[in-house]
Parts: sequence; C-alpha cells; structure tokens
Amino acid sequence: MRKLIIFIITAMMTFSFTACKDNTMNKITGADYPITVWGVEIESCPQHIICLSPAVTDIITALGSDAQLIGVSDNCDNDRGLDTFGSSALPEIDKIIKSNAEIIIADKNLSDDAKNKITESGKSVMIYPAVEKYADIEKLYESVASIFSGYSTGSANAKNTFERISERIDTVKSKTKDEKAVNAIILLSDAVAAPKDTLYDEMLTIAGGKNIAGNSYSIDYAEIVKKNPEHIFCPADMVEDIKNDKVLSKIDAVKKGNITAFSPLYFERYGENFALGVEIMASALHPDSVKSPIR
Repeated sequence: MRKLIIFIITAMMTFSFTACKDNTMNKITGADYPITVWGVEIESCPQHIICLSPAVTDIITALGSDAQLIGVSDNCDNDRGLDTFGSSALPEIDKIIKSNAEIIIADKNLSDDAKNKITESGKSVMIYPAVEKYADIEKLYESVASIFSGYSTGSANAKNTFERISERIDTVKSKTKDEKAVNAIILLSDAVAAPKDTLYDEMLTIAGGKNIAGNSYSIDYAEIVKKNPEHIFCPADMVEDIKNDKVLSKIDAVKKGNITAFSPLYFERYGENFALGVEIMASALHPDSVKSPIR
C-alpha cells in the first residue's frame, strides 16, 4: 500500500511541476454534439471509452456514466471488473490501440510519445487539466459529464451529482467555521507532507484545521517537532511508526494520541469519497461539532 501511495505522490508532484501556473479547466465549446472539451472535438456520443485516471474514473462512476466505460487503469477502483490498460504513466499502448475504444482519458503523466502513437491509430486522447483547488472539481464534473452525455444533459447531471458532494462539504464548513483552528499536518509518507496552497491544505482548512507544513512536499521531522502540531493525519501503515518514532514522540499530537489514519486517496479522487475525507478530518479535529462518518 505504501509503495502505491509513494508512486501516486510522486506522480502528483511531477504533475504539479509540469502544469502551467495559470492552468484552468478548459471551457466547453459547442452545444450537445459536436462539442470540444479540453481541446478535443467530439462529433457524437462516444460508446467506448478507456479512462487511465483514477480521479476521473471516480467521477464517471459518481455520474452514473460508467456503462460507456470499457477499460480503466490498473490503479482505478474497478468493481465491474473492466479490462485494465496500464496507467497514464505506463500505458499498455498496443492493447489500447487494439481495443475498440474511441476516446482515451488520461492525465499529464501520459507521455507525448504514447499520446502520439494512440492518436495515430485513430483514437482521440483527452488530457484533463490539473485540479489545483476545490472549485476546479465542479468544472471537471461538467467537462467529464459533457463527454459522456453532451453538454445540455451532461451539465445538468454534473450539477446534480456535484451538489451531493458540495452539500456535505458545506455542512462541514458550517459546523467548523466558528471553531478554533487546530494546528495539524497531513503526512503522505515518510518525510512527505501535504504543503500549503494545495487541495489538501484547502480541505484541511474547511475541516477546521491549520496546516503547519511549509510550501514543499518534503519535510524534516525536526521541523514538525518545532511546530508541534496538535493532530497528525497519515496512512494507516504509518500510525505505529509515528507513535514509536523518537523524534515525533515529543509532539503534542503523539503524546495525546491524536493520530488519525487517513488515506491520501480521499483527496486524489473526486467522487463521494472526497466528501468522506473532509468529514473524517473534521470529526477528528472537532469531535464535539462533527460526528464521525465511520460507524
């Protein structure tokens, strides 16, 4: 599990560094069909789509549009047992080309060489823009829904679906807005923490926390001790290591047992689990105001 998380974090960091600072969700142009999304024109409703992005696959599932999905990445939730085609970083190019997929959805970890080979086979490759803040997710829902259903039907479905998530986020926000912010840190792996000005940071703030991490993913444990967070969020397989770490044992969070097992995947995929992640975080920081969603 930790190897998978480290791989995802590395991909995220690469993604962040390669994305332009002014990167925003591309505007959808067109009516129902044909439409243009993320710079790619779609003539008619596609029936066979491969998604190499776990984040977008979660959205497709939340939208109820997965009937058109014929394949996913190795790292996607795959309850239907769909065929897998590698990942954006390591796609099974020949297998993708031989499939009957019309559209391949990937992130910017897909190399230009892989993209060109797939495109030359007559398939469309769509690269979704990086999600840098919470507001980007709603736009991403609209874009994904429009690919599957056309703009009119898709945008309506996206609005209704995203409202379920946003209502849960807003409920947390209303319950924590008057609470004193709790100094906290989200450890993603050993010596790797969620920095400021990221989606993690934004969601921690909504949950009623204050991120004590710096502006980069790497962090020294001595720096954590110096800032003395009151709460630590980390993957489940790190909890015991943190409790037994001679350096981290000096901070209040460890002394008081305020360590919450928390999967980074909550904020790296944008379906219902995204809202669940915020609820878990808020209930850990402010248990008197927010009930734990975990029974």
